[in-house]
Amino acid sequence: MIVNFTVTLYKPVEVTLEGQVFKLRKLNRALFRKLAEFEKMERAAKDNFETVEVVYEEMKAFIDAPADVIDDLDDRQLMELKDIIDQVVFKKKAPGAAEDPEKNGPKPGEETAVS
Repeated sequence: MIVNFTVTLYKPVEVTLEGQVFKLRKLNRALFRKLAEFEKMERAAKDNFETVEVVYEEMKAFIDAPADVIDDLDDRQLMELKDIIDQVVFKKKAPGAAEDPEKNGPKPGEETAVS
């Protein structure tokens, strides 16, 4: 028996900045290595200014947009964009997000304690 199937390893994610649509760069080994370096730089940052500078550079590496488009974002927009990308691409939970009540609820067939 022969089984044919197609696997899509990459679905481009798009972001809209200043009314223009840009794709996130392909998540390959080289980009993951760059992102790991940015993560180290963020942890080593001495203050918020250094952190924001690292995130600007990270977004330039991650988003296929001209540098001036990224540089034109204010710090709140920049950090919001980073949070969105972390949630969508890396499945990280947003800072301050509530825990999903369904995630830790009873599983089918389990009984719940009654007081």
